Amino acid sequence: MSSWGYVEGKSDYKSARSLLHDLLDIVSKNGNLLLNVGPRGDGTIPPDAAALLEELGGWLQLHGEAVYGTRPWRCYGEGSQKVVQGQMTERRNGGFGERDIRFTVSKAR
Repeated sequence: MSSWGYVEGKSDYKSARSLLHDLLDIVSKNGNLLLNVGPRGDGTIPPDAAALLEELGGWLQLHGEAVYGTRPWRCYGEGSQKVVQGQMTERRNGGFGERDIRFTVSKAR
């Protein structure tokens, strides 16, 4: 969510909204999102990171059917946002807007 490990005083986390947009974009392309949460030396999760995870979890409790047990649809999405492809490119992507739509379909269909 920020760096590859816990750094004292550093909390430049992405917003929950941005992480959610990344998750939905990735799932619509049959991918997996790996979130790195660097614990403190005593093993505890920093409160800011925990709050982001709680917010993502709350969204998934309400709308998880769009993520869990799904597969990509015929096209992954539509909208004007162009996504830079490749490893470690997410910071070069612009923000998603209300016209950027991502699609998944239930595996049961």
